[in-house]
Amino acid sequence: MTISRLDDRNVTDPILRAYMRQEIMTKAMSYDSDLLTYDILADEIYRPELIAYRIWGTGELRWVVTLVCGLEDECDAMEEGTEITVPTLAWIREQINTFSATSPEIPGSLYAS
Repeated sequence: MTISRLDDRNVTDPILRAYMRQEIMTKAMSYDSDLLTYDILADEIYRPELIAYRIWGTGELRWVVTLVCGLEDECDAMEEGTEITVPTLAWIREQINTFSATSPEIPGSLYAS
């Protein structure tokens, strides 16, 4: 099975994947000027892949939408009209690359050298 380069499963260590997801949430909740904002539409309440496609041009980042919306399962409904803020595609890809490295440097963790 081949997974997309944008799939969070590229970070094979579950602890590192949790750190990466935490970084994404921290970025999404920051007030950085490079964040993207999006309002969830009626046809998207059960479709995180559609939201991801409309934001980044790919449905592969549906896991980011689910994460930012605070959902445990991609099948759960999101509330129509909710505004979400998400990082750019380039920033997310950089995080996946950083955390999937063989020896990632994660400041403030046991993985820092």
